[in-house]
Amino acid sequence: MLDLNPKLADLFRNFSGGIMSERERECIFRVGFCLGDHAPRPPEPLEQDEITSRWEGDTSSPLVSIKCNAYNHAGYIRDAINGFLMQRTTFPFEIIIHDDASTDGTDKIIYEYMERYPSIIRGVLQRENQYSQGKKPGIFTSHLVRGKYIAFCEGDDYWLDENKLQVQAEFLENNPDFSVCGHDACVIENGIVVRESKLPANQKFDFSAFDLQRGVYVLTLSAMFVNKLGEVPPEQSQVINGDDFFLSRLGEFGGSKFLPQIIPAVYRRHEGGVWSLVDDRKRKAHSINTQYWIMQYYSRKGNSRLATYFASKAAANIFSSLPSFSFQELFSLFIQLLKMFLIRKFSFLRNRSGK
Repeated sequence: MLDLNPKLADLFRNFSGGIMSERERECIFRVGFCLGDHAPRPPEPLEQDEITSRWEGDTSSPLVSIKCNAYNHAGYIRDAINGFLMQRTTFPFEIIIHDDASTDGTDKIIYEYMERYPSIIRGVLQRENQYSQGKKPGIFTSHLVRGKYIAFCEGDDYWLDENKLQVQAEFLENNPDFSVCGHDACVIENGIVVRESKLPANQKFDFSAFDLQRGVYVLTLSAMFVNKLGEVPPEQSQVINGDDFFLSRLGEFGGSKFLPQIIPAVYRRHEGGVWSLVDDRKRKAHSINTQYWIMQYYSRKGNSRLATYFASKAAANIFSSLPSFSFQELFSLFIQLLKMFLIRKFSFLRNRSGK
């Protein structure tokens, strides 16, 4: 299965879904995944009865809901689902998969797993592609979520730590001042590790609720968060990549926790990836668009401090990319920035006069 760093090869060769010992886990973190390694993959899953036999309490009421979006991931989706099913927990969890009318047989693979694990996996298999009509996957799966906590993973990424859900759920249960917790991931291309860590070093820390609102980089494929966000606000539906938006909103409910003890997940970079191969100019345009709509969201919510902050971030991004954007786009943002400044100034003066 593996052509991995020799010090890890034996470990993963015997990795068949059993709980790793502390020595084995320490080995992973001491050696790490090295550039050029063949990335490990999740083992074949146990049967449904074996998985659910570990669960305690009301097995029909999942504590965690795993959400997965797939589109033309036939070559990858088994790794994602196997990474979900390998989870060893004392609580029930559910898996909700949305397939957006794949044309490569991804839907057939998902259906195969649904039949094999009917008490764990539910799928929404579209007959017409919804993304091309401007509809996000969350529209079709949000009403199915029953868990107190939600974990995300796209259909082309996967997890490697069988204790991931247990560790994260226990942390959130015992630390209500946090709304989200995450961990690291390596990046692979054609099965080979091309980046040992996807998460920047300055983001491998715990952050306050206010830090999270202003923008903290929590890897979506690693995140578990409280199910408190409710309906997606209209401003969030205007952005291409909503990760920054939903993470900022989570800051309303608590801070973020980095859990280095969880084995890094695997982020797959490939030609069919929606985001991984987007060029720098488009990334910056998407980032400006996201910052603009987060600004509008906090403006509508009456939070002028955060609205002004995101207006300033968007303006800084635009000024650094002047050759790439039109005068009309720049002028529109300037008007919004001026408006936010005047609102903030008026609020400051009103507070001063009230003293």
